Amino acid sequence: MKSDAPPERTSPLLIGLIVIGGTVLSWLLVQTGPRVTTEEEVKAAKMVKVQELTPKRYPIFVAAHGTVIPARRVSIEPEVSGLILSQHPKLRPGGMIMEGEVLFTVDTTLAAIAVEEASAALVQASINLEEATRQHAEALRLASDALIPDTELASLLSAMRLQEAAHTRQKALVARSQEMLQRHVLKAPFNAWVLEENVEVGQRLDPGFSAATLVGSDEYWVQVSLPVDQIQHIQLPTDHQPGATAHVYTEMGDTKRLAAKGHVTALRSDLEREGRMARLIVSIQPPEREVEAPLLLGSYVKVEIAAGELEQCLAIQESALRADQSLWVADKEDTLQIRPAKIRWTLEDTIYVAPVLEEGDRLIISPLKSGIPGTALNPQTVHMP
Repeated sequence: MKSDAPPERTSPLLIGLIVIGGTVLSWLLVQTGPRVTTEEEVKAAKMVKVQELTPKRYPIFVAAHGTVIPARRVSIEPEVSGLILSQHPKLRPGGMIMEGEVLFTVDTTLAAIAVEEASAALVQASINLEEATRQHAEALRLASDALIPDTELASLLSAMRLQEAAHTRQKALVARSQEMLQRHVLKAPFNAWVLEENVEVGQRLDPGFSAATLVGSDEYWVQVSLPVDQIQHIQLPTDHQPGATAHVYTEMGDTKRLAAKGHVTALRSDLEREGRMARLIVSIQPPEREVEAPLLLGSYVKVEIAAGELEQCLAIQESALRADQSLWVADKEDTLQIRPAKIRWTLEDTIYVAPVLEEGDRLIISPLKSGIPGTALNPQTVHMP
């Protein structure tokens, strides 16, 4: 028998109670469950690189640039005319010639003949002088016995003096002719590099012709330009004390190579016309040409000139000095602190400052964007070269 009664329906009130109960349960679970914090909510200590510094004594330098110029330069110009008979094999640009070596020889034929003629005339003058001296001595003996008059004795004395004068004159002519002969042979006045050469064997030369240009090879000068106010830091030479020492470097890209050592020899009395810079002369001994990077005349070089020493200061990299001229440090509690910096000297990317660090301070060398005193740090010590 089929029942006609309708099916039972869920009460809306019951459904509402179930929903409310679930909501309450969820809220309780959220409030009483474990709390998860985001990364931004965690204030972790900042990891930074630090450097331990100790006040020391540091030598300091004035850094500048200059040009290598010859200390000695001479133009070889003959004083006689004639054909070139011989020439030094190294008399060419870049050749090295030692002091006293013959550069070239001008035809000596006529000069040699003049020496022979003057020498022969000197021999004749010597004979005449000897004869006049003998006659005068004989006259003195005879005059002492009153055998000749005094007038004859005086005449012989005059004749002897004339021969003495003639002999002296002839000696001078011999010396002059020998000097003219020597002027046909031109020699290097000092150890030198040949800068220019304008002669060939068989070429005729006249007095005043520039045959060659030599520059000294034992010493070069570096003319250094620097601001006038930096001169006060440099020891200039005096009668009792040499000038400051200097190191000369050649620069190749980002690297520099020590080329020579020297010392300051002079301060020029004038300024550069354009830059109004002072100019020092630094004397150096050039290195051998066989080295990898020879120092050539005209080279533009870097020069570091000794300027004394700094007592009890800190040497830091330029990047560690903040924009407001302060130093950021990690103190003994590993928190960030800011110390004012007093700059005492700057040399390229190194800055020398007064010792302002406190006990336990370590210099922060990491490139932090901002620094708030008291910020917790995780310092990592690095050792700088």
